[in-house]
Amino acid sequence: MAKERLQDNPLYYYLKGNAEEESGDYENSYAFYYRSAHYSDYASTAYQQLAKLDLKNTEFDKALGHIEKSMDQNAENPFLWCMKALAERGKGDYQEALKSAGYALELDPLNGWALNELILANELQGKDVNKLKEEFYHVLIDDPHYYIELSLRYSETGQFDDATRILEIYSEKNPDNIALTSYYLDYFYSLMNMHDEAGKWFGTGKKS
Repeated sequence: MAKERLQDNPLYYYLKGNAEEESGDYENSYAFYYRSAHYSDYASTAYQQLAKLDLKNTEFDKALGHIEKSMDQNAENPFLWCMKALAERGKGDYQEALKSAGYALELDPLNGWALNELILANELQGKDVNKLKEEFYHVLIDDPHYYIELSLRYSETGQFDDATRILEIYSEKNPDNIALTSYYLDYFYSLMNMHDEAGKWFGTGKKS
């Protein structure tokens, strides 16, 4: 009876999806998130997790489809609009990425992720981004925790190039206070199998 109750419990499927994702079994994680998405209480969150897995696999069209489904119940979530901007940037749809990031910023004017997506989409089109960068620096106030939080947003979606770029920006601006960010850079570069770069940042962190 307990097993039957669990198998009709969306929380069970969602948590199983989390557990499988943490273990690196993305195929099973995907299946469990889909099961939980069949229940309205978990649909938005489950589709958001599915979109993250899609982004890890650089399947940007699939990610956008799942983001749209998540937005059916949660259209005012700036996090989803930032994910949408990321997927659109990944596809090369820079104008759409600018719209999505711009709307995320309307919802949350202090959203560093949205600002960074605006910077990246504009840079990729060869546009001047100096004013956007100044606004970005102002929002993150040279606080390593804010930079780390943003880098984790990117790492959760498998975008380690973006994650390391964020932390290296901080490190260049604040060379005397990089112990925390150095260890995260070591971790991210290790996940990217760039062990020489990882070792460099680990050594930098030990000296700080």
